[in-house]
Amino acid sequence: MHPLHARSVFDRFPCHSCKIPSPFHRNPVHHHAELHKGLRTNLCALLNNLHTHRQLNGVIAVCHALASAFLQSKRAGWALTNLHAFSYSDLAYDCIADLFHRDDEGNYLQWRAYFEGVPLGDLTEEEILAHVRRLVFNKVNHGIFRIFNDLDPSLGKVLRNVKLAIETLNNFVEKDRFGETHIAPSLCETLEHLPTIDNAVLEQVLIEARDNATHVPDILARLSLYLRQQSAHSRLVPMMLVATVIRKLYIPDQQTHAEPGMDGQFTIAETSETIRSACGKVRNAMIRLMLDAKK
Repeated sequence: MHPLHARSVFDRFPCHSCKIPSPFHRNPVHHHAELHKGLRTNLCALLNNLHTHRQLNGVIAVCHALASAFLQSKRAGWALTNLHAFSYSDLAYDCIADLFHRDDEGNYLQWRAYFEGVPLGDLTEEEILAHVRRLVFNKVNHGIFRIFNDLDPSLGKVLRNVKLAIETLNNFVEKDRFGETHIAPSLCETLEHLPTIDNAVLEQVLIEARDNATHVPDILARLSLYLRQQSAHSRLVPMMLVATVIRKLYIPDQQTHAEPGMDGQFTIAETSETIRSACGKVRNAMIRLMLDAKK
């Protein structure tokens, strides 16, 4: 059994052995125009726990097709399939598995939680598909982080710290671009029409900050300042690229010097200290920029 399937809740489904229609499995992108057909009926039956195995497989097929296509559009999906020998199909099943977890009464909790606030009767099937797509894409994004954490714990720790720092500092915003999660400095133009920052340039920016930045919030503060000051390339940067470069530059130091703040979790005192420091540095730097601009 595939290692991802061993953790999948699909192993507990009585219908898991039933085949999902092969057109969805072979080419999920080509058949997206047909995904909404019968979706309302199948989804309503699922929400009311009155579905047949065929209806459940129909909903699984839609989710699998959406997840497979989304994974194929993401750099992280390419890395997992080419560097770790997973198939897009297996990854898609692993990412959507939690959607089909049931409670003791057989209710699909996550589907109910999402669609209780959606007036299904007032929506077209295309609009219902858009809601399902949003739910599936969210699961894929979370699933990729989880899988990377399982396969590469050091990268997973850096990714968690990056996300934690962004949520705490709010000096970056997350944006989805071409199926890839990007970060951009908050409250400024993203310059999306310009080329993405080159890997070598990003490495050089972080290398220059290396002597004075030992925590992820400090690193992101310096990256934010650099992106705001330049206009040569887009201010959108792939989150996975940022985490990969940080891991490449800082993990060797962690192994020999045990740098604080890179071990996956912040202590409360450390978080408060680094957040105050990072915010202060960014604020002071921005004030200096504004004063210089007025001269």
